[in-house]
Amino acid sequence: MLRSTATRQTRAWSKSCVRHTKQVAAKNTAAEDAFGLAATNDVLLEDMTSLQMDELHEHRQLRDYYRKIIYELPQLEALKKPPQKPSATQVLQFRQTTYFGEEHPAMHKVTLQVKLRDLAAAQNLSPVHLSKLVKLAGTRVDHDTLLLRMSSEQFGSAKENRRHLSAVLDKLLAECQQGDLFEDVPMDRRHMKKSKRPSFPKHWRVPQPVASSKHLI
Repeated sequence: MLRSTATRQTRAWSKSCVRHTKQVAAKNTAAEDAFGLAATNDVLLEDMTSLQMDELHEHRQLRDYYRKIIYELPQLEALKKPPQKPSATQVLQFRQTTYFGEEHPAMHKVTLQVKLRDLAAAQNLSPVHLSKLVKLAGTRVDHDTLLLRMSSEQFGSAKENRRHLSAVLDKLLAECQQGDLFEDVPMDRRHMKKSKRPSFPKHWRVPQPVASSKHLI
């Protein structure tokens, strides 16, 4: 009699322990799976369309950028430098367009522009040499502002195009300081001529009708 009673109590206690363990496990699972993703683990990536996969990839990229903003951008404070004006010898300006996140044919194009007066002061060019440089550059020079502008996109990278433009400018500088100075050659300003656009004659204009009083509300 005592043995059966003890056995019943042991069985009841073991059942209550198992029940309590299951309840605790269920609570922990519910806490860990607050968004209800446990039931979708098996079919999360298998039953997604291509558009959904693209959206998921974009979401992952966005989260990656957010992590970089939080953890990596503060480290750039040590590399921060105040802006400085270019010196008298830094007269070249290179421009290029960057298309973030995509490949574009125009991203390799580089444009070089320089004011020839500043270039002549940096290279100690005489007025005669500067005049020859303008004549050699041809239509790439604006004669009103003496601004030289050249562009290159014949190479597959922006660095190669920039190096090519720098080499062309070096050749122009070397050529304008040696050989014939072209003093007898007139300056070609044909590309600077702006075509005059005639204005519309006033007597051709159609007079506007005067609104009568009966049409006024």
